[in-house]
Amino acid sequence: MQKRVSLIILGLFFVFAFGFAAYAATNITASLTANPTAFSGKCPAVITFNGQITASAPGRVQYKFIRSDNANAPVQTLNFEKAGSMAVSTTWTLGGAALPTYAGWEAIQIVYPQQVQSNKANFRIQCTDGQDNQGGKKPDLGMYGFLKLGKNSKEVKWNETITLTPADATLISGGKPAFEVYYAYREYNGTAVAGPFKNKIFFNDNLVSQQTNLACGAMEIKNVHTQAYLGPQDGKLQIKIDADDEVAESREDNNFHFFVNIKFEGFGQAESRKPDLLVEDIRLNEACEVVVKVRNAGGPVPDEVWTVHKPESCAVYLTINGAGWGGETVWLFDPGKGLQNPGGTAVYTSTYKVTGTATVKAEIDHTHQVAESNEANNAKTERLTCQAAAGTQPGPVSEDCVSFNPATTAVQQISNDWKIVDGSHWMFSFGANKAEADKALAIIKHYRMNESCFVGRPDPSFSYLKVGGAAPAGAFAGEDCLAFNPATIEVKQISGDWKIVDGSHWMFSFGGKKAEAEQSLAIIKKYGFTHTCYVGRPGPSFKYLRK
Repeated sequence: MQKRVSLIILGLFFVFAFGFAAYAATNITASLTANPTAFSGKCPAVITFNGQITASAPGRVQYKFIRSDNANAPVQTLNFEKAGSMAVSTTWTLGGAALPTYAGWEAIQIVYPQQVQSNKANFRIQCTDGQDNQGGKKPDLGMYGFLKLGKNSKEVKWNETITLTPADATLISGGKPAFEVYYAYREYNGTAVAGPFKNKIFFNDNLVSQQTNLACGAMEIKNVHTQAYLGPQDGKLQIKIDADDEVAESREDNNFHFFVNIKFEGFGQAESRKPDLLVEDIRLNEACEVVVKVRNAGGPVPDEVWTVHKPESCAVYLTINGAGWGGETVWLFDPGKGLQNPGGTAVYTSTYKVTGTATVKAEIDHTHQVAESNEANNAKTERLTCQAAAGTQPGPVSEDCVSFNPATTAVQQISNDWKIVDGSHWMFSFGANKAEADKALAIIKHYRMNESCFVGRPDPSFSYLKVGGAAPAGAFAGEDCLAFNPATIEVKQISGDWKIVDGSHWMFSFGGKKAEAEQSLAIIKKYGFTHTCYVGRPGPSFKYLRK
């Protein structure tokens, strides 16, 4: 009898153990699309959302639809008899005299047995009341002002010529320079454009940059900041507004007759010049840790700086109040080789915390491992005061952050979903888009991001990443970023939606959550973010902020 009872208990153990293992391994994914993505016509508009929920094992799945206006939706249940996918759908009816234009999204939120959110299905509406647009007038998009190029924002008038040198380049990769590009466009006819439409930048008739999923208010001026690889052969740069003619306008001839001629000087010698490493900035982060920014003002830095590891390797070395403290090698704090190309930068965040005031000297390559064109600019000294100790630090801002190790993050495919993971921690999801996952991982490793932060979990309205308690700093080659001024941004309520705006530029939307908008504004100002950056617009799979 005792043997029989033991066998029964052992059998129950295997049932529960293997049953739990199967349950724990279940993976749930979801996707959603909007139809139409851009509506223009008589309102109210009806947007239909079709989605799919996939389970890797049998079981019960509960979900709900979430929207950009924070409307509450009931929890619904699907019973999977076996692994597979099931279709779901919903509609959203909106628009009218009180809401003539709107840009929003809807998504699927899995609430059981896992907390998973699908992509956001974005859409826009433009109510026309049966006419071409408000008042029967078609919009008119066109260029506004002049073009600015390079990190020093050199201005050039349309149809004229500008000369660019290596000093104007943000970086040079493989002999090809990348430049900052600044331009503005506007709507001239007093009729809003809900979009989406695209602007494209061409160099010698080759597409080098494009801005997608654009919209423009009536008489609104939109400023654009992007980056493009140009040259080093001379040529013509042209910008086309609404490049694919997606907007029916009152006139089209002012959309594309905008070009400048570019001459390049000094790039033939850029690759043969010696490097010139210098300490550009020394500062304290929010934790009062010493942060050093290094720039390469010369030619390429040899690979050996990253591939040869020895005690005297090229490094940043700190001296605090006249006493040597230590530092870190370039290959360790700059694994993405940001310093290798001319104009490149890297940031070293030390573990030394200043209390009160300290005199800090930072020196790059103090062991003279790199043959440079100028050895006299390798050191910089600053007297730094920890504001928290001085009593002038502003009140603390509530933050919700999860730490991770950028050295161990990786891209993995889990149940047909490409993810960035840190061990067993699933951090970011990219669906079927491995290329965007790879680029996002390269960005994380380039900046050495090690904290993922949120406002308003479990359904965050705002997210950002940090590096050693500070903002990521400096440009990333090929990035898609929009610049803003943290000193002029503010929280405003627009058509019932709380937003963070910079003048006429709508940056972040919070629906009815004013407190989360104000908390996010405080965080942006605290860390001095100046750029919002994307991977995969429209419908970006990854977003981050930087200085």
